[in-house]
Amino acid sequence: MKAVDTKTSLETMMREVLDRAPVKAKLVTQRYALISTPRSGSKMFVDKLRSTGLMGNPMEWFNLRYMRAYQQVTGTKILKFGPYLKDILSHTSSPNGVFGVNFHIDQYISLKKRGIDIFKYLKFDKVYAIERSNKLAQAFSLSKARVTDVWSSNVAMKPGDQEKIDKIEDSFVLNELRILAAWDEFYEHTLAEKVDATFLYEDVVKDGKGACFLSILNDLGQEPAAEHSFETKLEKQSDSKDKMRIAALEKFILGA
Repeated sequence: MKAVDTKTSLETMMREVLDRAPVKAKLVTQRYALISTPRSGSKMFVDKLRSTGLMGNPMEWFNLRYMRAYQQVTGTKILKFGPYLKDILSHTSSPNGVFGVNFHIDQYISLKKRGIDIFKYLKFDKVYAIERSNKLAQAFSLSKARVTDVWSSNVAMKPGDQEKIDKIEDSFVLNELRILAAWDEFYEHTLAEKVDATFLYEDVVKDGKGACFLSILNDLGQEPAAEHSFETKLEKQSDSKDKMRIAALEKFILGA
């Protein structure tokens, strides 16, 4: 059953995470990160890595909403990043000692403004990035998530959400496109040099054999079970109405 809202979904997830048996810090010997932007396909990507049982639980642990969910679940009044990270690392690493995290570029920027540099707290063995080629479709998907606060398939659409989507102005979508461009520029200037490999979402879903996932596992010296499947399907990002809207925006931008 889907959660009624994102806040409830995150708190439920956090309870489940903290109920898991922790891995001792000294046994966590490998750390990796996936850098992305919202609505780029990173959720699908990390789900595939997590499904192996060898790559930890690489979710958005540096998302401020995840941190607030942690506070709510644990009763922590003032959250200190160091202890939070230590707790998350121990409860989300896989038994073989691998820890993973997916963080969006804006999450990195937000923490940096608070004096927290992720790369100083964690020495990653490998850093990857995932991008989505259709930036306009990504911007429209991001616009929908903003107005409905539905960021994953775990959360149900609420009455009135479709009306909110129908009322999204072109300027709102184009502003999200501008924001995506700014994040990409920040990435190129600040983070790109740290990345070992970049994957394109559209290419990933076309490769049913999971070459990208196998390459990451190989980087960290991990081998999935012989019968493990990396088959992927292009997640439904839009319906026919959305596609018509995106096509109209493309026409507007190109003046065609």
